[in-house]
Amino acid sequence: MRKRWKIFLLAGGFLLLLAGAVGLVGWRFGVLGPRHSIIAVLHLRGIDAINLELTDVTWRWRLCGYDSYALEEGRLARQGDRIVLKAPIRKKGFRWPGTGIFYTQEHTPEVTLVLGADGSATVTGQTRGRPFLQTWGKGRVCAVCGRMVAPTSVRPCAEVERDPCADWFDD
Repeated sequence: MRKRWKIFLLAGGFLLLLAGAVGLVGWRFGVLGPRHSIIAVLHLRGIDAINLELTDVTWRWRLCGYDSYALEEGRLARQGDRIVLKAPIRKKGFRWPGTGIFYTQEHTPEVTLVLGADGSATVTGQTRGRPFLQTWGKGRVCAVCGRMVAPTSVRPCAEVERDPCADWFDD
């Protein structure tokens, strides 16, 4: 009788572990749960590829060059024609890309974005009490590397032979 209970508990534990693994894989790769619609894909002009993807409820920016990588994501809320990018739950602020490879540490509480008719966006916010204004272009860009380690320019990803981010980010 005891042996039967041990087998039953072991089988139950295995099934629980298997269900958790399937759920985690499904969540990570978007197989389970609702898919979010992409609102816009934008890039910040500069030497490194800095892309911003907006869905109906989330945002994510990635900085990618041959020598630098960064990633930040959070929540999104609509307020009329404005889109407000907010910190992830349980955080007071987030990093936001600035000039070149520099970004704002975690002192940005929120950023307001207005999409233009041409697909570009105007972004405003404050970090460390100072206001900033940025213009983001439409579409995703990839870093182009010359004979150096650092990127030499950015181009639309369709024009780039190899995306250096492909090895760093798995989306």
